[in-house]
Amino acid sequence: MSNTSHQIKAGRSRLAAVGLGASLLLGAGAMTASAAPVTEPVNWASNSGTTASGVSWTGRGGVAGTNGNVRDDVTRTLTFSEPVTATFDVHNLNGWDGASRECVQLSSDVVLVRLDPDNTWNPNTRQLCFRGPQGSSADGNTNGNTISSFRTSQPVTQLALTGTSGGNRQSTIRDLYVTSDEAPPVPMVAPAFGLAGLLATGALAGVRRVRSAKRENVTTTQA
Repeated sequence: MSNTSHQIKAGRSRLAAVGLGASLLLGAGAMTASAAPVTEPVNWASNSGTTASGVSWTGRGGVAGTNGNVRDDVTRTLTFSEPVTATFDVHNLNGWDGASRECVQLSSDVVLVRLDPDNTWNPNTRQLCFRGPQGSSADGNTNGNTISSFRTSQPVTQLALTGTSGGNRQSTIRDLYVTSDEAPPVPMVAPAFGLAGLLATGALAGVRRVRSAKRENVTTTQA
């Protein structure tokens, strides 16, 4: 048998190995990281809805006719279809009738971001209260529309606001934004390229060894 035959077979094997490596690379190309999580608005006053990225929620509780508001002993809760981190503002905490200040209690795993000058925050009880002058209200005080900002310290599936005092004055959450906490897949393109390269290189090395052995065998036979 001539060397030409061995060279043709070796050439075909090398092409097959290269094709294997290319197939692995192309297949690995699909294993890329997904898009980063998107932060989207949620309507606190709505009892149901779905964000563009597919996070749905249901709401319950609140003052009749204005589900986004709470007052004494009233709780409003939003439940999400998956764990989310949230940022939001508490508005209209602005009453003191001389006997009790208007206060609300927030969910666990909520931390303060910005405190309005006319509010106080107790992280142990998670109570936000009005601290302005006695007799002030949203109707007769320039500080009526207080705004304190919060965020969740970890992913949650529920967010709640409870009115705890204040003579039936109403407070609410506004500017609520949620971000899905699902981590994107780890990019696999670079490792896959490395793996495919090793496999292809190993296959080619094997072909070279077989080809070399066959050449030595042919040379010995011809001699």
